[in-house]
Amino acid sequence: MSERDVDMASASELGGAHSPLLDPGERVFWTGLIIVVLSLVSALATFLVLTGLTPITPSDDIVVAVLFVNVMLIAAMIGVVAWQSWGLWKAWKQKLAGARLHVRIVLLFSLIAALPAILLAIAATTTFSRSLDGWFSTRTRAIIENSLNVAKSYVDEHGLVIRTDAVNMARDVDAMLKSNPDASGDSLKKFLIGQAGLRDLPAAYIIDDKGAEVVSAFDDPDLPYKAPSQALIAKAGAGNVPVLTPRGTSRIAAIVKLDHEPPQFLYVSRPVSAKVLSHLQLTEQNVDEYNRLRK
Repeated sequence: MSERDVDMASASELGGAHSPLLDPGERVFWTGLIIVVLSLVSALATFLVLTGLTPITPSDDIVVAVLFVNVMLIAAMIGVVAWQSWGLWKAWKQKLAGARLHVRIVLLFSLIAALPAILLAIAATTTFSRSLDGWFSTRTRAIIENSLNVAKSYVDEHGLVIRTDAVNMARDVDAMLKSNPDASGDSLKKFLIGQAGLRDLPAAYIIDDKGAEVVSAFDDPDLPYKAPSQALIAKAGAGNVPVLTPRGTSRIAAIVKLDHEPPQFLYVSRPVSAKVLSHLQLTEQNVDEYNRLRK
């Protein structure tokens, strides 16, 4: 028998042998297919969540959970590819028929499939990074922070004015009570009305340390009295003059402790522009959202 006949016989025997390494079987095929489908669904869900197109708020915990799921799916895909690669390598080492051709074909098609994706990823990452740099640049941050400072300056200015009025009014009320310790009821209310009128304060109250009204003046029926929090009352009791904007109102208020026993406080308020307060609240929300995205 010639050498050529021997080679052909050997090739026939090798070609007829069935290599389980080159045929991973139904289980591996379906496992890989399921992982690929789950990866596509997870990628789409991640995009929708992070862009705010779903009812799910992309909080830190949600983002971490979504990324964890994606990482696990990527690891599973790498595992499937590694298993198949291991099979090809063993077939190569055993010099099974078609193993080397199979490896070359896989490498070629992998390169053809991966190269456009890699180039697209590099281009998209560069473009996206540059666009984000514009959104979160120093100048943009300064503009956003300045818009909040401008809105706050309006409220701070009114807070400074009402704090001064409240301190001066509390001093006059203390002087009146010292000169007339028996003053109460109507007489104290008339004096309070006069003091509030001099300072253009549409609402003024003397309250106790629980926030309950003792005397009121110029109360607006459309904006009934709302007791300040115990924390603010305690702050005023420590000698401070806290300024607040009561929820649900377009007012700014201040609390001053009176020189009186049992403890009593002067609580005054004045209306401010509802549009400015609304703008301030909206700006604070936008700044918080911007800082969260920047983080």
